[in-house]
Amino acid sequence: MISLVSLLVYLVARGVHWLALVALNEQGGLLRGMEDTSSSSTDQGGIDFLTKRILNRRYMIRPVQVVKAPYNSSGSIPPGTPGPIGVVDILPLVNQMDGWKNAIPHGTVYGVNYLRLAGGGNAVINDPVQNDIGLALVSDTDWTTVRSTLAQANPASRRRSNMADAIYIGKIADGGTPEQYVSFTSSGITMKDKSSAEMVTSGGNVTWTLPGNFVVNGATITSAGEIVLKDGTIVDTHTHDDPQGGQVGPPHN
Repeated sequence: MISLVSLLVYLVARGVHWLALVALNEQGGLLRGMEDTSSSSTDQGGIDFLTKRILNRRYMIRPVQVVKAPYNSSGSIPPGTPGPIGVVDILPLVNQMDGWKNAIPHGTVYGVNYLRLAGGGNAVINDPVQNDIGLALVSDTDWTTVRSTLAQANPASRRRSNMADAIYIGKIADGGTPEQYVSFTSSGITMKDKSSAEMVTSGGNVTWTLPGNFVVNGATITSAGEIVLKDGTIVDTHTHDDPQGGQVGPPHN
């Protein structure tokens, strides 16, 4: 004799199955859910189906791609701009699969906060850019109110582990070499920018390699090694009056 629990499991499984058959996904195709041929053939199959359905509604961490670079209510945020952290739009890269192994691509998740390396009034500003591939961590509760008030608050809704509560935590995959970077080596620190200006520390020494000039408070060291003072005087070739008469020549060895 079939048990009441088994009957309920069976009826729920069948009910969800028929609802899934008439639901449409974003591409206009049928959403079949996690049901397969074994889902309703046995009591255990029905329980397995319900379990999978519950688990598949839980998001924890997903590889994603940034499809819109940082922005705020005023518009886009240029790279490296000091200011409050903005949001990005992300696309989960691993497709969902139904019980028949049909792919169901994710849609874009809008307005996701991202991680910035910061503490107090200090920060390293290296915000995401479009097409970056990184990880999204998903809060297990709705933290919308906390995001807007920056204070302790109740969940804004009863949703759990939803991609709307994701946080983009940074790049994990790359097909190329960084154009500018800070590198901590075994002998010191190397810092290089896109114009090939480079600073290397090693053995207590600092070496600068510059395609242009090095300017400090108006004084300039040119790429040729000349020192030009703020008033335009070139140290290596300047002359000045000698109090005893005549002029003093340029510096020499």
